[in-house]
Amino acid sequence: KLLEREVGILRSLQHPNIIRYYDSFVEDAYLYIVMELVDGSTLLDHLNAIDERGDTMPETRLWHIFCQVCMALRYCHKVKQVVHRDLTPSNIMLADGNTVKLADFGLARQRLGTNSVMESVVGSVLYQCPELIQHEAYSEKADIWRPASRSLGCILYQMATLRPPFEGGNPLVVAARIVEANYPPVPDGRSPLLLSAVGAMLTADPARRPDIDDV
Repeated sequence: KLLEREVGILRSLQHPNIIRYYDSFVEDAYLYIVMELVDGSTLLDHLNAIDERGDTMPETRLWHIFCQVCMALRYCHKVKQVVHRDLTPSNIMLADGNTVKLADFGLARQRLGTNSVMESVVGSVLYQCPELIQHEAYSEKADIWRPASRSLGCILYQMATLRPPFEGGNPLVVAARIVEANYPPVPDGRSPLLLSAVGAMLTADPARRPDIDDV
């Protein structure tokens, strides 16, 4: 059922910033999915390379990547009513180092309607937004915040700082910081727009957190 759901979602997604689905077939009891081949690296690898050089990502490049992720996510949320639920730097490909391709919809779920909420929990505590940690229903705004580098807000923060916003020695410490939206401030030198965007997206209260159109 999970594989059928993933294939169904992949088949429905047609966007220049989402890795393209071509075909799927079963052979010898194995399901094969044929996808677009992306010649490039993940955003996580790119950020790690910048960090190893002791450098920072220029803000013009940061926004170039971030806006493409936003366009892919807006298509998912508003056009297809699909919540990715696994948005990480590892699932964002940089084709030829420049074009963003959103990948890995294995945990994605399709909402039943534009106002529906979901209740199933995915991933470990390290990767959950406050409403999931507190066992509350959630909507597509979970994609706006999914800590430990797993959301739009966390991804923007990590591109600016090269560190995930929520870290700790054990899952309980991380969970407490997530619920309290307690993360180190973005260092000086970044624009007021970046600071306000991070602050808005990492708001613990989902009612006050922007949706993708607001972002």
